[in-house]
Amino acid sequence: MNPPAIAPPSSSTRPPPPPYTPLSGGLRRVRNDCGVTQGGFVEGEGHRDFRCLFQHHDGRAHPLQSTHSVTFRDRQTGFSLLELMIVVVIIGIVTALALPGMAQASRERRIQQAAVTVLDIAREVRTRAMYRGRAQTLIITQSGAAIRLDAYEGSSPSCRLSNFGPGALDPAQRVANLDLTDARFSRDNLGASIALPAATTYLQICYTPLGAAFYSVTPIVTASEGWNNDTSMLGMGGVFQINVFQTTGGATRRILIPLGGMPRMRT
Repeated sequence: MNPPAIAPPSSSTRPPPPPYTPLSGGLRRVRNDCGVTQGGFVEGEGHRDFRCLFQHHDGRAHPLQSTHSVTFRDRQTGFSLLELMIVVVIIGIVTALALPGMAQASRERRIQQAAVTVLDIAREVRTRAMYRGRAQTLIITQSGAAIRLDAYEGSSPSCRLSNFGPGALDPAQRVANLDLTDARFSRDNLGASIALPAATTYLQICYTPLGAAFYSVTPIVTASEGWNNDTSMLGMGGVFQINVFQTTGGATRRILIPLGGMPRMRT
């Protein structure tokens, strides 16, 4: 005979579940995103059970992130008309401010080049007398606001015995010349003068192959005319001084031509 079946206890006699209390060590009972209460170690209330994300949804895996619509915009390149006009105005203002200074700097550079050319001619005349073995003369003439330089070769090693032309300076014997009154210099407001000897508009210097120098403030063409080597007219140091400058302002270049040395320039 079969034993009698034991009926399960009714739900009314089932003991109630224990109240929710946090577990020690950070363990607590939480309800995950799937609606299942579980116990485990969590670091915060935002903990999620990622197994739920892979549940099938309409025959496909549930997406990890929701999709968002993307709007594409046309790329705009170049400048607007207003921006271009602003740039043009700024360039014009900067150019207007810089142009006078640039023009002045350009004039100063050309005047510096003219002074260097005067110095080169003075040095060349002295050096030429040494390697040619003949006296050389440099003539500096004041002409208006500037000067003119002409160099000639003599007929002998001596300044006193040399002829620099048959009664007049012969252009065929001229070895160098520079006219600072030309338009290419005057348009830069270039000025030049003989500073030493003072109040002189004509200066003629003669170099011998031995390096000796003589001078005259009047034209000497033939050997019968005398040269001077008195430094009392030249002041301390015994040098001739040529000034090259800009008539509207700026630095003055001083070319110093000593009686017994190589010409040099000071500013």
